[in-house]
Amino acid sequence: MKVILIVLLLSSVKSFAGESSGGGKGVLCLGENGQIQSVETLDSFEAKNLWGLEYAEDHITSPIQQAQNALNHLTKNRTTRFGRDRDNFYTLNDIYSNMRLLGGGARPKPIEDHDSPLGPPEGCSFVQIGLDTPQTNFIVSKKLWEKLSNTEKAVLLVHETIYRRSRWNYISSSRRIRKAVAHGFARTELKPTGEGIPSDYWYCISNNDKVSGYHSFYAYSNNDGFLVLQFEALAGMWVFDKTQLTVPYKVKPHELDKSASPAGFGIYRYTTNSVIDGTEPISMFISKEGVREIGIASTHSELEGHGFSCISKDLLDEGLE
Repeated sequence: MKVILIVLLLSSVKSFAGESSGGGKGVLCLGENGQIQSVETLDSFEAKNLWGLEYAEDHITSPIQQAQNALNHLTKNRTTRFGRDRDNFYTLNDIYSNMRLLGGGARPKPIEDHDSPLGPPEGCSFVQIGLDTPQTNFIVSKKLWEKLSNTEKAVLLVHETIYRRSRWNYISSSRRIRKAVAHGFARTELKPTGEGIPSDYWYCISNNDKVSGYHSFYAYSNNDGFLVLQFEALAGMWVFDKTQLTVPYKVKPHELDKSASPAGFGIYRYTTNSVIDGTEPISMFISKEGVREIGIASTHSELEGHGFSCISKDLLDEGLE
């Protein structure tokens, strides 16, 4: 079986991988008397102030049902080679049924995984609403949980669901997860993740997940002969909308690591067409020998040492029979 090795890095941050904790951050505002005035998830705070997304509060539908509805919107067009992804719903139900509310002054330990470019409003602060660890499952501040609306409770549940699934894939920051959750509740129109993939492609997966997060993609040539990368997972998180990158060089998928390239070498930066991940600049290092590394990074040193294995669709289908 012929396997082509290429080198990729799709995240330059440190990863604490499958043993890390998933934190549910919120924005807490207190009144002059020190009483809680409002509390909302960081996902919703960023949705309004960073991404310009709005979603109406639903005070009637239960949190778990709202969470299922939002998760269904995110995953309905997300397909894999093995069919519709249902594991997110199993994870959501597990988180909700085993959630523990902390009373008696106990609260989740603060962790810094949010990586937000925003600061809290004046008179407010970031606060740890919940914490999901392999040892304790999902623990939540009872005082803060009771102040959340049904919709905000649902946002927290979906955030933790995607984070737990992504933690298994060695993600280290919840920044992209918060954006995905916001689009799920805003009911943003998302294109099917597999849209446009031809019958002839190469399927690639990462070999060094602990460093850069798990990622997988389809590689194929478009009608003009240019290389197209269409992601199934990106830097530890499954994609929820069509995430496609067209490389403006005529590189054959089976020759990714040895194709002819422009004279000289350097870092070239491109973006995908994704609604959720389209703001993530993907870098490509091109040397005189060809395309060598691809990923989310700024320097060549950040792209080194991370391998991928690629296999043709025919050989992949043959192995699954």
